[in-house]
Amino acid sequence: KKYDYKYGDTKYLDLQSHLYIKKYTVDVYVQFYKGFFLDNPGQNLTYWPSSEIYPQRPDIRVINTGANIQYMFNYKKFNYRTTFTQDAWQKKSAGSWIVGGDLYYITSRGDSSLVPKNVSNPDFYMGYRFNKIHIFSIGPIGGYGHTFVVKKHWFFSISFLVGVAVGYSKLYGDVREEPNKTGITLNFTSNFRTGIGYNSRLYYIGLTYLNQSIFNQAPVNSAWISFDTGLFRLTLSRRFKLNKDYEIQDLIPGHRKKENQKEQ
Repeated sequence: KKYDYKYGDTKYLDLQSHLYIKKYTVDVYVQFYKGFFLDNPGQNLTYWPSSEIYPQRPDIRVINTGANIQYMFNYKKFNYRTTFTQDAWQKKSAGSWIVGGDLYYITSRGDSSLVPKNVSNPDFYMGYRFNKIHIFSIGPIGGYGHTFVVKKHWFFSISFLVGVAVGYSKLYGDVREEPNKTGITLNFTSNFRTGIGYNSRLYYIGLTYLNQSIFNQAPVNSAWISFDTGLFRLTLSRRFKLNKDYEIQDLIPGHRKKENQKEQ
């Protein structure tokens, strides 16, 4: 690959499912990554001689699994389907408060310490060296989403949810002399969605993005572990007529129509 010499080779399997139901949204993540590099080695390490090649760790593995569920109070006027699945059309600006919960489990390991020996900050993780991490967390989330509509067709949608969770974290010492560190931790999560585009009875054009961030307190004083995952998507679609009727939802108060249409 073109940049493997500079950044190393990353092997991954990234599975995401985002289920948009009338009142609820469900996100499920199952992600496997192997092979990492250290960004900004000139700032993070006491000495790194090359500006062409980054420090590489092909041995480091990360597994992230998690799920969340969200409920929209004002689902008759607003939900994510109009932006992310194209089987509904929101003609007027509207928003909704959203509540839910999430849980996740993250593990990472390497053949040696995940913290470089020549790290520039000697107090990083209080000087503790570890080669494996386990993190589990569960807690509530909540926030608000809104879709702005111009002339019934042009839309801009955005939502942001935050959560405070209780978790359990464990760090495994890199050598026998280093004891494992465990503890009940306070964690923070965020869920961000946005989309912009054009919607009508025949056409949908949209660019969407979603992001899930996890910020975990480590069982070491003044230390945190963070993880982010995101997804961009560009959708161009044309709806075609069918002989049989099926419902396409118009998100305006008390109004649903049957249309001889099918999205493709």
